[in-house]
Amino acid sequence: MILRNSGNDWNNTMFRDAFLTSLFHPEVDKQAYEPAIVYINGKYWGIQNIREKVNEDFLAAHHNLDPDDITILELDAIPVEGDETAYIELMEYVSSHNLSVNEYYEYVASKIDISNFIQYQIGNIFIDNKDWPGNNIKYWKSTAPESKWRWIAYDTDFGFGIWGESPNHNTLNFALQSNGPDWPNPPWSTLLLRKLIQNEDFKQQFVNAFADQLNTTWQSSNITSIINEISSGIEPEIGNHMNRWGGNSNNWQNQVKNLKTYASARPGYVYSHLTTRFNLGSQTTLRINANSSEGLVKLNTLRLNTFPWSGTYFSQMPIELEAIPQAGYRFLRWEGDFTSTESVIEISLSSTTELTAVFELANELNAILINEINYNPPKEFDTEDWIELFNKSSKAVDLTGWILKDDDNEHSFSFPSISVASQEFLIVCRNKDMFESFHPNITALGDLDFGLSGDGDCVRLYNKAGELADETCYLTEAPWPMAGKGYTLALKYPNMDNSQADSWYLLGENGNPGEGNVLDGSFTLRSLIDDDIIIFPNPVYSDLISFTVSNPIQNPNIFLIDLNGKKLDLSNTLTSENDLMTVQLPSELSNGLYLLQIELNNDTKVARVFINR
Repeated sequence: MILRNSGNDWNNTMFRDAFLTSLFHPEVDKQAYEPAIVYINGKYWGIQNIREKVNEDFLAAHHNLDPDDITILELDAIPVEGDETAYIELMEYVSSHNLSVNEYYEYVASKIDISNFIQYQIGNIFIDNKDWPGNNIKYWKSTAPESKWRWIAYDTDFGFGIWGESPNHNTLNFALQSNGPDWPNPPWSTLLLRKLIQNEDFKQQFVNAFADQLNTTWQSSNITSIINEISSGIEPEIGNHMNRWGGNSNNWQNQVKNLKTYASARPGYVYSHLTTRFNLGSQTTLRINANSSEGLVKLNTLRLNTFPWSGTYFSQMPIELEAIPQAGYRFLRWEGDFTSTESVIEISLSSTTELTAVFELANELNAILINEINYNPPKEFDTEDWIELFNKSSKAVDLTGWILKDDDNEHSFSFPSISVASQEFLIVCRNKDMFESFHPNITALGDLDFGLSGDGDCVRLYNKAGELADETCYLTEAPWPMAGKGYTLALKYPNMDNSQADSWYLLGENGNPGEGNVLDGSFTLRSLIDDDIIIFPNPVYSDLISFTVSNPIQNPNIFLIDLNGKKLDLSNTLTSENDLMTVQLPSELSNGLYLLQIELNNDTKVARVFINR
């Protein structure tokens, strides 16, 4: 680790490099960041940034390699660790070959990680890093024969207009210039991108990766959330720091504001730069729909799992889509403005385009799942045993003649004439009258002539042909959660393997019969706001959860809910700035998956958040 004083950003924002490198795609190696208040021999030294040190140990730790097997070069093939010969030979090949020819391009692609290189280049271009590419450049590979060169993002302090520059700078042309000065973009530093961009396949990947990031991480609202999260973490100490070093707290506030202004304007300029440089035509809107419980959609470099989704792409640059079915499903077809039965398609967007990926069950046996089990109800809420079934398919399923059993084949319950609609639930209970007395709004199916053991048991479901449709055999010891005292066993998500202990959690307040299990997202919540809660970054790495909403919310109740259903009230920690809202986490809170729940006037909105401080 190193302590870094924020470089050229010293006494300005004090976090610019950490913020800007966080905008790079996860494929690009970058230093972790944690601000610290430093004392040297008891004397206050202000804010310093704890960062990972970029060296062979850093790379070995992140990629599970032996540090002795790593070659690191910087600038124009200057060795930091290892030997530069292979890279120099590669650059000689690049210089002497026309990479628009696929044969030559494929050879270069066998030597460098194309995806990493693209994400590294577009990250620096987007943040307008003017102390690059002829400076602050490191790249590496292992000594393994199949290893490829990869690039590292670091020391990005010149980005996002540190000296008051406009966000309209065309850094794309800057990074492709063939005759730049010795600093900051001499010919050797732009050579590889200039040559690769001659290849049409590379150009398509490059442009679409840029558009993917602009539609997600580089949206102005997301970037502003990151700025607010980081700045709020050090703001309480800024006054002391500036007093120590003769800085100005008002200047710090202005510098942070300038970052937000830059974040607001930069995406629009970059879209324009891409369009002009590559003659990409008009910007068009792409809308994607799918049932995420049935399948996902891969769009260029993005893996979409929340729908409907929309983004902006270019009419003169084809995009690639892939429909990926969830376990137990198969892809059926694309519907909408483009139709196909091929799961992978490449299309051009001449105008606003809407597509739906349609999936279906690979087998009817996969349609009905065991979703919640109550095998040990408390005396004060004694519904007796019950089981919740869920139809996760897009069609109604006829359960007439199906059979439910426990671990004893002699214990058998035959379903009468009944069907379960798509995305609906069916409760099968030991005592229908007892169950409905506690849940009067739910019509249950009963009565079972057997119960479920409090020492572990099986719940088995068979179709009318006698084929096993689903089975869960639970235990009452680790790793299984132990239900009872008002807690039921609840499946976390409908597509998880419900035969595995880690697919289940304890749902409190006597379960949730007839509705989704809070985590699975299958139930409908009346909308408090027009759009989903957007938490960024997610996972959360600090003591703050920052999120945006489409309309201001006044005095809501905000809870954090753990996997056991326990609620933590965060309402009194809420702060807001325009459409950005932030809540404070207690220091003793454990890492893991939680729900952030907002309640106002009986309306509720929920978003998943992973805390990893």
